[in-house]
Amino acid sequence: MAVLKLSALATGLAALLAVVGVVPVAATPASTTADPLPQLTPVRSSAGFVHPGLAVSASSLKLARNQVRAGVEPWASYYAAMSATTYASRTFSSKNQGTVVDRPASSAFNSQGIQARFIDDAFRAYTQSILYFVTGDPVHRENSLKLIRIWAHMDPAGYVYYPDAHIHSGAPLMRMLAAAEIVRYSTVTAPAEDGYDLGWNDSDTADLTSNLIVPLTQTFLYRNRNFMNQHSYSLIGAIARYIFTDNLPRYREAVEWFSVNSTNPDDDTNGALSKVMPVIAKNDPRNPYGKTFVQLQEMGRDQAHAWDDVTMLTQLARVIDIQGTKLDPVRGTVSTRRDAVSVYAFGGDRLLRGSEQFFAFMTGKTIPWIDTTQRGGVLSQAYRGRIFDPTNELYTVYKQRLGAAIATIAPSITELATTQDAGARFYWGTSPYNFWNSNPDFNPDSWLSFPASVAGSAPPVQRDALVQAETRTTPLTPGTSVGGGFVRMRARSAGTTIAVRTLLYDNRNGYSPVGVLIRTNGTATLQIRKEQGLAPYHTLTLPNTRGAWRYVTYDMDTSKLRGSTGGESLAYYTVVGSPEVSVDIDAINVQAKAQLTPPRFAQGSDVRVLAIAGEPLSATLSAVDSDQLSYTSGTNLPAGASLDQATGVLTWQPTAGQVGDHNTFVVASDSATDAVLRVRLSVSATRQDAVTAALAGYDAGTTYVRATRSAVDAAKAAAEADIATADPATFAADLAALQAAVARLEKLTPTMPDDGSFDYWGHATSASLSQVALGNMLDGDFNTFSGDLKAPAVIDVGAGFRVTADAFGLQARYNFGNRSQGANVYGSNDGGAWTLLTSRETTDTSDQGFALERIPVRDDVLGESFRFLKIQVDHPGVPTDPAYPGLSSFSEFRIYGQRLEMNTAIN
Repeated sequence: MAVLKLSALATGLAALLAVVGVVPVAATPASTTADPLPQLTPVRSSAGFVHPGLAVSASSLKLARNQVRAGVEPWASYYAAMSATTYASRTFSSKNQGTVVDRPASSAFNSQGIQARFIDDAFRAYTQSILYFVTGDPVHRENSLKLIRIWAHMDPAGYVYYPDAHIHSGAPLMRMLAAAEIVRYSTVTAPAEDGYDLGWNDSDTADLTSNLIVPLTQTFLYRNRNFMNQHSYSLIGAIARYIFTDNLPRYREAVEWFSVNSTNPDDDTNGALSKVMPVIAKNDPRNPYGKTFVQLQEMGRDQAHAWDDVTMLTQLARVIDIQGTKLDPVRGTVSTRRDAVSVYAFGGDRLLRGSEQFFAFMTGKTIPWIDTTQRGGVLSQAYRGRIFDPTNELYTVYKQRLGAAIATIAPSITELATTQDAGARFYWGTSPYNFWNSNPDFNPDSWLSFPASVAGSAPPVQRDALVQAETRTTPLTPGTSVGGGFVRMRARSAGTTIAVRTLLYDNRNGYSPVGVLIRTNGTATLQIRKEQGLAPYHTLTLPNTRGAWRYVTYDMDTSKLRGSTGGESLAYYTVVGSPEVSVDIDAINVQAKAQLTPPRFAQGSDVRVLAIAGEPLSATLSAVDSDQLSYTSGTNLPAGASLDQATGVLTWQPTAGQVGDHNTFVVASDSATDAVLRVRLSVSATRQDAVTAALAGYDAGTTYVRATRSAVDAAKAAAEADIATADPATFAADLAALQAAVARLEKLTPTMPDDGSFDYWGHATSASLSQVALGNMLDGDFNTFSGDLKAPAVIDVGAGFRVTADAFGLQARYNFGNRSQGANVYGSNDGGAWTLLTSRETTDTSDQGFALERIPVRDDVLGESFRFLKIQVDHPGVPTDPAYPGLSSFSEFRIYGQRLEMNTAIN
């Protein structure tokens, strides 16, 4: 078990409840109120709709109440968590309360600010209506009704489209109407103490319909050509309207928009289920995999938006299924024919199969995927691994329908559900989080629809922010076993690999250690990658812990990792070494900076120590730590060498027979953490040979920044002057100084390995671009980019430098060629007066696979040099979203030229 885990489940639960301020579920609704329970009167309207029948059916709602009041899991835990939120307060609260009871402060719905009020009030109204039904407390009914009536008195002429209104107003409308359904069809248990009208009146239906439902839907939501997940976000609100108002023609249309959306001709961006999760046939000429598969289109954009597809389509499916609607198996229209299928079975269990691809990829597996546009798109790594699913709605629904077959059809969804380590309360990264939240990116209310078959299955309790390897990793190669609270990896020369997910870090500006709790029976190497097949971004030597649990750490400082895929929430751990060595991983600590004190070697993770045959050597290989440290060496320390276990000082007098390189390592240990310094002891036969060895890495033919080159020349001269006369300690210090000077050498024009352009990452700054953004524009990945900019991007190479170029390379972000279209590059030496450098503007390269454009510099400015470079869109393309004009973004920016020091600049 992890060092930082609490020792007992009861202790862990109590601690977590205390952190999030939760009242223990033992205080059941039955013991806190004497009010009678409201009766629910389900009805079927003349149009055929069942009420209440939006987010939860009447039967499921009644089951949930019974189970909550009886303290049955998992309902009890989810109810307790919901009850602990501010949305459950008995004290009335509204973000849009005016000076008059149940009237709005602002009656115009025309901004994101009003939208934020609506999101909060809708979720609060929904919560209050659920609490009323479960407890019978009339205060909750009064609170819900007041919130509903506030928004039922909006100005129907005050709805004006604002940016993203179609995305973010649909889910809260559904929740507001779900609250209204519960209140509308339930009885009043007792009058309000203040005399407030607790009945649902015809005027409530009329006001809500005329002043909120119809104008909001017509102004924001009634559209079927929204981009991918935006389609389902608007549709969830629209379909809620049609059910609440018994609008059968519009409901039938909405069902088809959910399933096929045949009147949207763009299959590549259509957000309907069968289009955003299309079947790629085995014989499709675009399919290189030799098998038929389902894919999720938006996974080519990023995984945050792809998750939106999964969650909102799942929510829509639940709403449609509650109505008992069957679909034509091909056309997706409402059907009563014998071959009609449920919304979940539509398209051959399309929702399940498409979602399985998403979760498989998110857990680190390799999946088939093609760019149906044939524009060179690939699966995006952005936000990969950032998942949680506290209620497992898809698994619960399909397990009930498919039985054991779900494990074959959806093994990743099954694995996530059956190994889940967090329930209603969990840690989102390093912060405690409650599942009952107004964030629309998941479906918190699905717990109300749990089937009776899950009774007795208590949700797990996550006791701390540690990422548990047993439940958050996916084995990808042979040699891995999972169980007993840890993952065991048998080292192999070819490597044994697991994928670790849900790595959500604290602020990564500056030193940001991540701890890996391991135990080993020998030494091995741990490689850490962003993607399989890429070079590792960290390589750690794992010491032999002799069966003890110890932490090793690595640094996730953003300045040390070029290019960001949206948080690096997935990591591939590969253990390399002898098959006799086993490496057990218990947990990953993303709070290591606050909770551990990792020893830190000044040399980093590698050092080369120079020695001379016949001369004594004393090398300090100590680390810095606030705790007391001890030191041990690797088993391959050369004969005659010794390491002081208290100070980390290595002493040795090598012999003539020991000339050459000797590889070993030093382990610095505090009470919980080990740090390993790989050491190469290089023994030279003579002092002159040692000077030559100290110059390793220095190339006389390379142009360096003058100050760093001068430092090497001075250190070299000092060492050579002491060759004949200095004592061993003085000469050893000379060699160390020369090595340090060589290590600080800075190429004047470091180059990119792929095209030889100037590698300005770490050698330039920008007021408009972060260091991460600069790295994104030099990583060769068209899915990483500068960010969405509203102003030109200016890059500064520093007061002492200028750049001269003969061409610039610009590449568009995948799927957003219009946002870099019409761009030019300008140069300046004062940041005020700008000179146009590029000979033409960039174009929309969508049909060329978003290829990088190499644009020559204008002939009349060739040879001129500049401190500042500005990338500016002068003639923008058509905006992706008309609500967001003027956005620019760039995937790659390359400089084909030289960096110059000021007094060598060409004027």
